[in-house]
Amino acid sequence: MSTARPSPDATVPASGTRRVRRAAPPVVSLSVTVQRTTRVVEVRGELDMSSAPLLVEFVELFCGGHAGEVRLDLSGVTFFSAHGITALLRVRQAVGLAGGRLTLPDPAPCVRRLLDLSGAARELPPDGGPRTAARPTPRRSPSAYLVSD
Repeated sequence: MSTARPSPDATVPASGTRRVRRAAPPVVSLSVTVQRTTRVVEVRGELDMSSAPLLVEFVELFCGGHAGEVRLDLSGVTFFSAHGITALLRVRQAVGLAGGRLTLPDPAPCVRRLLDLSGAARELPPDGGPRTAARPTPRRSPSAYLVSD
């Protein structure tokens, strides 16, 4: 008689057959490829409070000290929070300290929207181009808001 216990990933229903629970898909997937002087970091999935620090660590590990371009492919991001903005700013800082340049070619709509709404797009332009100065907001004169009867 065996006294082996079932693994924590398995359940044994009353019928006696073992069912194996399937692991949940990963929240975020990170990969890096090297193309001559450019490192491309591909991000897929959610970039939120739990996964944003992983991105920073990943880039520091695989792109730290790289003086070339680091292209952050965010086209596969499905959810993006303010923690993602913080992570991108930290990544930009790490790449800049190494003498490199961070670009964000064609980020997912959720990324682009939050960068635009937060004003972070001035620091992290989606096309990787030079930072642009903030456009002044057109001001209306107080009389424009008066309603006459």
